[in-house]
Amino acid sequence: MYVVKIPRSSFYQIVYFVGGKRTTRSTKKRTLEEAEQELQKFQNSFSFTEEVILIDNGSKNKLSLSDFQNEYVEYISPIKSKKYLVSINLSFNQFISFCGNKSIEEIDMRTIDKFITSTFGRTQRGAHQY
Repeated sequence: MYVVKIPRSSFYQIVYFVGGKRTTRSTKKRTLEEAEQELQKFQNSFSFTEEVILIDNGSKNKLSLSDFQNEYVEYISPIKSKKYLVSINLSFNQFISFCGNKSIEEIDMRTIDKFITSTFGRTQRGAHQY
C-alpha cells in the first residue's frame, strides 16, 4: 500500500491490491503528511486477505496470454464493436500460435519484434493491425 497524487484529483490516493487488481481510494487530504496519516488509519482498519499479503510481498500471479485475452475481451466488449472484438481475438490467437501460451512476464520486446517481422513478411496490413 502506498499514497500517490494523481493529476485529475486534488487529493492524494491510497493504492492497494485486492484479488490481484490495483484499487485506489481517496484520502480526501491535500497534503502528503495528512495523506500518510490517513494511510496509517486505513492500514489499521483494512482486513488483509492472504492474496493481498502475497502481492504486497512481491509475489506475482502468473497470467497467461489466453487468460489475459479473455480478461481484456471481457473488459472491452461493452464499449467496442463486434468486428473489433473479432480482430482482437484474431490478433491474440495469431500471437499465441507464434510464441505459445506464455505468461505475460515471459514476453519481451524481442519476441514481439519477431512476431511483427514474420507477420510483415506474409501481410503488411496484418502486421500493422497486430
